[in-house]
Amino acid sequence: MRSIRVLDGKTVDDIVESLPPEGMINLMERVFTQLVLATPARISIPSDNHDVLFMPSRISVAGGTGIKIVSVPKGKSADGLPATTLLMNEETGSVEAMINARQLTAVRNVAGSALATKLAGVSDPRTIVFFGAGAQITQHALLFLQLYPSVSRCYVVNRSINDRVEGLRKLINKRFSAVSIEAVLLEDSGKLKSSLENADIVITATSSTKALFDESWLNPSAHLNLIGSYTQEMREVTPALIEQASLIIVDSLKDCQREAGDLAGTPAERMTELGSICGKGEVYKRAPGKFTVFKSVGVGVQDVAIARLVLRRAEEKGLGSMIPFD
Repeated sequence: MRSIRVLDGKTVDDIVESLPPEGMINLMERVFTQLVLATPARISIPSDNHDVLFMPSRISVAGGTGIKIVSVPKGKSADGLPATTLLMNEETGSVEAMINARQLTAVRNVAGSALATKLAGVSDPRTIVFFGAGAQITQHALLFLQLYPSVSRCYVVNRSINDRVEGLRKLINKRFSAVSIEAVLLEDSGKLKSSLENADIVITATSSTKALFDESWLNPSAHLNLIGSYTQEMREVTPALIEQASLIIVDSLKDCQREAGDLAGTPAERMTELGSICGKGEVYKRAPGKFTVFKSVGVGVQDVAIARLVLRRAEEKGLGSMIPFD
């Protein structure tokens, strides 16, 4: 009888903890060079309480065929986004694994952000400003602080200093004791401006529908990773900031044109697709006073690739539950 391997959230978290950052970045580099493969547009089905997103894709180089299903709550959720990835067997075409993807969405996003930051030529950053305090920001903080030991100060900007902010602050203090971390209220314009003036990297992961800060507050040499917005109505930065950027990297040109409110009205020729600059052994030559932007809406091949990597580790270690199915 054929069985399906089921990986629960705890198993996935344990595997992710063991993955080296460089390995995940290299995986994303292989993924983005293969975006010409099957990556249809995501399907969104609204319900009373959630928007349910279906993201099928195929990438032969790193994952095969799969689909991620994620429910985005219409209200606030303290538990993150319920998400599941199904992976298909390449020979039989049947489902071979069902993987809890609640944290994997954040993991694949941070790996993409790290790759874009590297290719944007960022080196030896000292200060990072994070907007938000959910799973996306937690994963970004953990990976970026591993990748850049030069960082000595972090700011976490949020609408309130809630339990998630305090939890993130404690986590960073525990794992990176040499890094100073300060919580900043979004409405505290004075402190927010001061933090942005010194920022080398800014990472946003919010559902905001208006710009989080004035572009004039930003260190003109900063690099920004914009992760949060995924509809035309959402905005995390001002149109002027996008206009002034010396380099705009996107994970998928067609998806960002369709879904990214931050890039509304931006000509295609102003955007550089991440896959077009991967694998060349080159990085962007940063000019003083010229900030750079990476905008991500997420692409399905990332989900399939990271899920396949987790599945391989689970198979090697004999992890997960084998459920008789057919």
